[in-house]
Amino acid sequence: TNLNLNPARRVFLFAFYVAQRNHSDANGTSWFVSNSYNIRQDYGRDDTDTRQSFYTGAAINLPYGFTLQPFLSARSGRPFNITTGTDLNGDTIYNDRPAFATDLSRPSVVQTAYGNFDTAPMSSQTIIPYNYGHGPALLWVDLQASEVFHIGPRAAMKAAPQPASAAGASQMAHRERPWALSFSIEAQNLFNHVNPGQPVGVLSSPLFGQSLSVATDFSALTAANRTVLLHSSFTF
Repeated sequence: TNLNLNPARRVFLFAFYVAQRNHSDANGTSWFVSNSYNIRQDYGRDDTDTRQSFYTGAAINLPYGFTLQPFLSARSGRPFNITTGTDLNGDTIYNDRPAFATDLSRPSVVQTAYGNFDTAPMSSQTIIPYNYGHGPALLWVDLQASEVFHIGPRAAMKAAPQPASAAGASQMAHRERPWALSFSIEAQNLFNHVNPGQPVGVLSSPLFGQSLSVATDFSALTAANRTVLLHSSFTF
């Protein structure tokens, strides 16, 4: 669902919200099945399964050609796969998943914040679903401010009615100048909010459940910490 709102002549607001559920039994060309005899065993939440996403922003046109553009994005956590870190079925691929623990006294049981798992499953135990873990959410705020100067030689004046106001005269003068010089400053992750990346999902790792990276909003080229960018352009 989306919303577009123009409450004032100089203000434009927009927002959209997405609720979705993505399930699959494959996650790209580099993905391997955990059980070659039962591909359906890997059917579960897709790597891109983001249950809720919300985005909102505005364009505020201030006097003298000054513009503010705030933008906020938020999304719920994405799933991550929990594996044993061992090759239980002998297929040389270390992506086998544990089972839900039924006997906490077994030495193969690992107790975590995500549940109790048996890393040496017995035939009577149930293997946990693919992407059983749930990663952290993301909150991101950008802000851009820009100013445009209209410069260059004025075109020859044509006979036309005089504008009704000073603002109209200013706009006409802007249209008559052929070149535009713009400056802008953009702050990405304005509040320097820490967005943890996907946690380690290997139970045999001492870092299981910890995020060793930070997440970004849309582009992998965007720095995760607060970044201030200066832009300038000349249009002629």
